Order: sequence, then C-alpha cells, then structure tokens
Amino acid sequence: MEFIENDFSMVTAENINAIAYKKGKEFARNIKTNQIRNFFAHINTIRNEFKNLKLNKSSFDQLDSSLILVKPKLAYAKGRNKEVEPFQILMFETIDKVVKSKNKEKAYTNFFEFVEAIVAYHKYYGGREK
Repeated sequence: MEFIENDFSMVTAENINAIAYKKGKEFARNIKTNQIRNFFAHINTIRNEFKNLKLNKSSFDQLDSSLILVKPKLAYAKGRNKEVEPFQILMFETIDKVVKSKNKEKAYTNFFEFVEAIVAYHKYYGGREK
C-alpha cells in the first residue's frame, strides 16, 4: 500500500509527486513504454468523459464503472507479463480509493495527475522499449 489515505481526494500534490517519482523509476526497469502508454490511453478516455461531465455539471459517479473496467485490462497485462504486477497492484489500490471517495471531482483530478506523473517519470528514467 503506497497511499495512507483511504480517500484519494485527500492525497496531497506532494504525495502524488513523491510516489509517482518512486514508482515511475521502479517501473522504468521492467515495464515497457507501450504497456504504460496503452494504460494511459484508457485513462485519457476516462479523463475526457470527466471533462464533459464537469462542463455539464453532471455527477461523476458514472465514471466509476469506466474506471473499474480498467482493472480487467490491467489483469490481462499482468497475465501476459508478470513484471507488470507491481503496477497492477498500485493501480487496483488507487482505483479503489477513487471509487470510494466522498469527493469524486477531487479524487478523479488527483488520479489523473498521478497517472500522468507516473508516465512522465517512467519516460524520464528511460522506460523499457523491448
């Protein structure tokens, strides 16, 4: 467990950065860039949904289903490559904390920032290409 907060809306920018830095560096050693990018593409689709809901002042609760359905994709990636397991575990934990959040808007915003930071640090540390 990386984040001590049970509600992802309570996570600070400092924690997001610190954990993303640590994990991005760790994942760069054994997770391929295309695996991280594929996951990021799914998250960006959810981020676009989030922006539309925010513009329309709609509830963010419907995003929970989309986010939960990222889990089978992560499980599949882990099934194909056991080295993905630490990433999969971290994302399962984080997704659960977003879905259970009392402040969905802040939790989703933190989640998108966290994923983006992991991708950035993964790239910074070279990320595995093959």
